[in-house]
Amino acid sequence: MPKSSQPMVRHSAPILPGHDRRLSKRLASNGFAMAILAAALPLTSPVAHALPHFPLAPACSSYSYNSPAMEVAQDNNVTVVVDKSGDFFSGKAGYTQNGSGVWTNGTAVGRISGRNITVEFTWNNGLTTRWDGYIDDDLTARGTAKNSQGAVNTWSSKAKFDCVPAATPTQQGQGEGQEDTKTTVDELTATVNADTRLYDKSNDDGDAVVIGELTVGQVVKVESACSPNAWCFLVEPKGAAWGRDLTNN
Repeated sequence: MPKSSQPMVRHSAPILPGHDRRLSKRLASNGFAMAILAAALPLTSPVAHALPHFPLAPACSSYSYNSPAMEVAQDNNVTVVVDKSGDFFSGKAGYTQNGSGVWTNGTAVGRISGRNITVEFTWNNGLTTRWDGYIDDDLTARGTAKNSQGAVNTWSSKAKFDCVPAATPTQQGQGEGQEDTKTTVDELTATVNADTRLYDKSNDDGDAVVIGELTVGQVVKVESACSPNAWCFLVEPKGAAWGRDLTNN
């Protein structure tokens, strides 16, 4: 028989005891399974990181809108404009089919609470509409509009809101005689113009509890400027009162 051209390699690996051979087989089997699993994963799988590689956006204490009226675009080619003061929507409103040049007027009552937006419209043509929305991370307001005939559309603000960052303490001075200073937010106050009740929350549903009384001339701290046609939320004393009975300072 002719000899093989391949040289024989003897003792290429040490002979393992029985127990070690079984362990080696298990490891080899597990390694094969892991290789199959790795091959099945997509090549573009992202690597998980414990911490983000970019700074997170600072929290907003509130959101401001640099216009006395907010203009939004609906997905049915309709533009809506509504009066806005601080965190409240009140007063005139109108909508038009883009390109028609014809406006339907009405009134609106609503507010911004944190990121959430709710507005109730009453139109001169007899219809009513409710907005439910929120201020998104890109500072654009978005939501849905549902009218009294059951039609539902989406809407988004044409301009963005501004983020008002939460107040944070400044760094303490290192030199002698330097004082630690803090960034403060101006406190909003209002003066009670008529004796009125203080509730634990807005009483739109008739289930709020009277927790106190406000008297004429009393100065209270408020979360935001009060609207005469909406509930005003107080910081001190804590509670809610009808905005008509409070005058912004």
